[in-house]
Amino acid sequence: MSYFNWWTYSDGDMFLVVKGVKAPLSESDWSKDDLKNPQKKKEMTTLLQTQEQLLGVLLDNAWENHWRQEQVGLAINLSLHLS
Repeated sequence: MSYFNWWTYSDGDMFLVVKGVKAPLSESDWSKDDLKNPQKKKEMTTLLQTQEQLLGVLLDNAWENHWRQEQVGLAINLSLHLS
């Protein structure tokens, strides 16, 4: 059983669905009353910043893996044509 899945919006942006967790988070996920509480506001800010950094790393890794797979495919095709 998978606890997370990647989904892609029609514009190509990706988002992560973790079982029981909504991601990505946004400021609208907190109530106005929550944001009046300094501790909740700090929690929100920390979670949003961490989410942004983590997503950046995940997308960078996904792009690098995709690029590597393309390069391997090109190398295989080139070696097949040269042999």
